[in-house]
Amino acid sequence: MPVALNSTILSGDHKGNQQQLCAWPLRPLWKNNGTTMHCVFDKASYDTWIYDLDAFTLPV
Repeated sequence: MPVALNSTILSGDHKGNQQQLCAWPLRPLWKNNGTTMHCVFDKASYDTWIYDLDAFTLPV
């Protein structure tokens, strides 16, 4: 499983630049004054995306 995915900026001043995007459920953690990105797992952030939809009898 990849940690980061290649991405291309589609508009703005940096249009066409290549960057890395963290694969879900990882999120970026910036270091060195915002110049170095590390993809990390953050349980609190992850929990905001996982829902228990027990009001429905069908899989959602």
